[in-house]
Parts: sequence; structure tokens; C-alpha cells
Amino acid sequence: MDVDIGHVNISVRDDAAAARAPDSDADDKPAFGWHTDSYAFVCVTMLSDCARMIGGETAIRTGRGEVLKFRGPATGTAVIMQGRYIEHQALKVFGGRERISMVTSLRPKSPFVHDEAIIRPLLPITPKSTLYYQYAEYRLENLEERVCHQLKVMRQHKKANRDFDGASAHKFLLGEREFIDTMLEELADS
Repeated sequence: MDVDIGHVNISVRDDAAAARAPDSDADDKPAFGWHTDSYAFVCVTMLSDCARMIGGETAIRTGRGEVLKFRGPATGTAVIMQGRYIEHQALKVFGGRERISMVTSLRPKSPFVHDEAIIRPLLPITPKSTLYYQYAEYRLENLEERVCHQLKVMRQHKKANRDFDGASAHKFLLGEREFIDTMLEELADS
């Protein structure tokens, strides 16, 4: 799936604003608001010089509601996080001219790893038909590989004269039904 493989976030301040001292609540002002991402993992690479930067951290909200802040110590440093599951935001920069970060989206390579990629947030910025085709193809290829694997295992058990494992088949089918239901929700507006 090639859609939204990555993007660049840019928050720029004019020279006069950059020279002024920050407000006392500067740490709480977002450059980009609280959100989760479409893909399970993201790699956030800091492209700005952090040396004189006040603010500009990536903030995450924990399950207990605490806010933790992380800063890339230097230009080119990166943080990998579970962007799909952790609510996060980029904080505004004070004392520097800009905050530029590159976000690369990552998803599981294996079709056997649970993947909750969603596409609804991408609808406003992506040609709808392109998005739906790529998402459907990606999901159906994963489904196909899992079904082929399950069929292979079932045939091996049959050849070995084992009893049919109804509980295992039931568990597999329920998981795939959940996968298909999620896909149907994402494609609801198609």
C-alpha cells in the first residue's frame, strides 16, 4: 500500500515572533493537535536544528492521561512509536524559526501480524478511488495469504489422519470475520 507512506510536518514562525520570549504555557501549545495515525507504527525524524529550540517536542498521552514529552536531541534523530495506538501531538517551537519533522508510516510486513490500519483520516487528502483500491488490494492480499496458510494446515492434518479441529477453524474464521468487518467499515463510503 503506497498511500501515505510518509509526510513532512512544517511549523514556521516569522523572525519577529521567533525572537520574542515564549509564554509561560508555551509547552502546552500544539503545532499539530492531538491525533492518532492511520498505520500501526510511525518513525518521526527531526529535520530542524534543535540546539536553540524551546518547545517542539513530540508529546504523547499515556493510558493514565499523563503527558510525556520527547525531543530529538539533534537534527536527523528519529523516534519510532505506535502512532496508531498512542495519542500524540507536536508542540510549537519558541526560540527557533521552525519545527520540521518527517513522518514515515510503517505497517507489519507479515500478514499474520494483527494490523489495524485505517484509511478514513486519509480521505480528505487522497484521491478516493486510489485510496480504496490500494487499501482493498492490501487487505485482500493479507486475507488470501492467511486463508491459503489455514487451508494448507488443514490439508496436512487431514493427510495425517487427525480429527478435524473445529475449535481452531472456528477461531480462525471469527478472526477473519473481524478483519473483514473492519475492512467494510473503512470502505463504507466507497
